[in-house]
Amino acid sequence: MNDLSRIAVLTDDDLWGVLRRFPGQSPICARHDDGTACYSAGRLEEALGKGLEVYVVSARNVVEFDEHDDWWRRLVKPENVFDCPLLEGRLWPWQRLYARFGIHDPGYRSVWEYRDTLRNFYAAWMTEDIKGHWRLAP
Repeated sequence: MNDLSRIAVLTDDDLWGVLRRFPGQSPICARHDDGTACYSAGRLEEALGKGLEVYVVSARNVVEFDEHDDWWRRLVKPENVFDCPLLEGRLWPWQRLYARFGIHDPGYRSVWEYRDTLRNFYAAWMTEDIKGHWRLAP
């Protein structure tokens, strides 16, 4: 069985938000559509600080990435970003991630089944394992 205990699998939505994590935190950017400030959730920084290899799974296509994605894309290896090609279902990036890890695709019908299997059977770190540390956030 593959040991993924030094791997963190996060979704792009897990990495940022519109709420400050601590007083005085600087925004990572302002969203282009409405100017709302975006802040790091601190999860990526914590995972990297723990020495984990980080993989990011997105339900969006790379052409849909925006300003609030630029900061984390500079920190994650491009080959570790699994986006969803146009016209493919939201499970596609998870199936590709399983292939990268050498795990047979069990044909799950939900993202949660893919996530739970990586966490519970392969010991990968998931969002719920990385709360984010405000001191590490930009």
